[in-house]
Amino acid sequence: MTCPPADPLHDDTAATGDALDRALIELGDRLRDLDDAAAVTAGALEVVGRALAPARAEFTDLDGGDGDRDGGAPSWPGRQWSGLADELRGGRVVVVGDTGTDPRTITTGRPADALRRALLVVPVELGGRTAAVLTIEDSAPRAWNGAEVTFARIAADRIWAAVAHTRALTRLKAGEERVQERTRALLHSEARFQGYFDASPEFLFLARITPDGRFVYEDVNPAGERQYGLSRRDIVGRSPEELWDRATAADIVRRARQCLKLGRPVRYETERRFNGQPMTLNVVVAPLEKGTTGTEGLFLYCGRDMTEQRLAEEQLRQSQKMEAIGQLTGGVAHDFNNLLQALTGCLQMIERRTGGAPAIRPLVEAGQQAIHRGARLIQQLMAFGRRQSLHPESLSLRDRVFGMSELLLRALRADIAIETAFAADLWPVEVDPTQLELAVINLAVNARDAMPAGGRLTVSAANLPGGDDAPDMVRLTVADTGTGMAPEVQARAFEPFYTTKEVGKGSGLGLAQVYGFTRQSGGRVEIDSAPGRGTSITLLLPRTTKPVSGTAPDLPAATGNRAGARVLLAEDDPVVASMVAAALEDAGYAVVRTGNAAEALEVLSSGAPVDLLFSDVVMPGAMNGIDLAHAARRARPGLPVVLTTGYSEDVSNIQDVHVLPKPYQIAELVTLLEAALGESPPPP
Repeated sequence: MTCPPADPLHDDTAATGDALDRALIELGDRLRDLDDAAAVTAGALEVVGRALAPARAEFTDLDGGDGDRDGGAPSWPGRQWSGLADELRGGRVVVVGDTGTDPRTITTGRPADALRRALLVVPVELGGRTAAVLTIEDSAPRAWNGAEVTFARIAADRIWAAVAHTRALTRLKAGEERVQERTRALLHSEARFQGYFDASPEFLFLARITPDGRFVYEDVNPAGERQYGLSRRDIVGRSPEELWDRATAADIVRRARQCLKLGRPVRYETERRFNGQPMTLNVVVAPLEKGTTGTEGLFLYCGRDMTEQRLAEEQLRQSQKMEAIGQLTGGVAHDFNNLLQALTGCLQMIERRTGGAPAIRPLVEAGQQAIHRGARLIQQLMAFGRRQSLHPESLSLRDRVFGMSELLLRALRADIAIETAFAADLWPVEVDPTQLELAVINLAVNARDAMPAGGRLTVSAANLPGGDDAPDMVRLTVADTGTGMAPEVQARAFEPFYTTKEVGKGSGLGLAQVYGFTRQSGGRVEIDSAPGRGTSITLLLPRTTKPVSGTAPDLPAATGNRAGARVLLAEDDPVVASMVAAALEDAGYAVVRTGNAAEALEVLSSGAPVDLLFSDVVMPGAMNGIDLAHAARRARPGLPVVLTTGYSEDVSNIQDVHVLPKPYQIAELVTLLEAALGESPPPP
């Protein structure tokens, strides 16, 4: 440090060591309570200026705390004196007693700064560079003593330390605020993700492949629990091998590794089976975290069940295919009808011109039979193609099916039981009655052939209310307990000439007629079948509000104290039994059905309440209706008995027995039952 000779004019102004020590203590106290760089500097300069009065102090932070100043000369209040700047680079304190006489501060051709006659410049070194400068100035020449120089050096270091400390605190607080802001943003993002995770209709799995290669589920959303019928507790912490079959587990792990390897989402569609049910899944596997080796990390498994959508798409394709086949078939059938008509005319002309010669007549008859058979096939083809002429009527499905009971029984075998279930308030439909009966017969024949070892055929009907845009429909279902259909058979079941029967056992046009008739009537057909589970074919027919054609008068209801009377019905024909039971229940009676005389006697012997016996005369078994009537009278003296028969059996030997000849109207039956009950005490 270079120090010029002291100026005797100012020796009496030099600060004493004790005063400077007290100033340092005050400086420490002042700096301890300040936390702002500007306040630190201002407070410190006030103490320094007072301690070295009448001097003025100034502190210059040369790099602003960012440490990015280049290696050039430091910038400070006395920078016009380049000689001083050179000394500052070495970290030395520059002491100038009089700028007017010191060679380092004399500027050629220019007067010295009148306000800066004495200088004390203290640099603060940091890492080999000047980080700050404390400048103490006096407007008059001054001899700086050693205590003042030491004081200035200590003050400069303390001011710089305090400034650096407050700056570090400021940066720390700013960093903490940024961390808090990022934490809030992260928590917000996590909350949004958790909200989506929990509310998503798609099933979501979080899974991780660990560094040792293990695949572990870490979380599952509620949709995933519902999809697979498993709880979160059943899934979290387990591997695919513990939850799914071997092939499914291997595919899941393979897709996850592929996703991590590519570093991007992988989308695919796959077929799965869960609890024996097939599922079509659309899946996206997305990487969330990737480990250092690239073979482990966290990923999201997102899936959607597309089973119903794919089924709907397949049904649409089938519908479009059937529509195309129908248009083609209808056109071909129409042309063939014209050809058959021409052939019929030719055969008639041949027979007329040959005079009915014995040698020709058998040939003509054989040709006519072939033409009639062809005409029936063409009629079925035209029904499928919706080209036939329909004559719709408003009718009751229950009455129409009950009316064709003899046809159904002849179409089935003895080892097939037939049951019916019709809603009491069934809506009428407007269809061609002949085509309806043909459709039911075709369905019954198909059901019979699907039950070679016997079984049960059920014909049922119920109302199907529509929605806002959907009309009311009536559902007619024919179900069997037969062999069922494979999916590929169901897909082609309604195609013309498609059949799984042996050659000569079926034309393949029965279901085609059912399909065409239903569609032409404004309805649709549905199949529910599986191998070994039987087949259920449903015709959905539009409801009509028109009155039923040829409607019989309303059934007389059970009146007075006869309402709710209990009728024991003995009838071996299941279709007739269903029809009669339904009609009597509509009229207000309670009906107990039995299939023969022995079953009816068991009911009578059990003590069950019975108010009237209504029995067919001809029934299978050791007892007929007449025998049952005698046994019933012995078991229940005074029990009203009504017998029905289509033959001339002698029933006159039974006293007080009402006889209803077949065929009869339901209204006639109800009237006769009322009369028979009126001759006996009222039911309890």
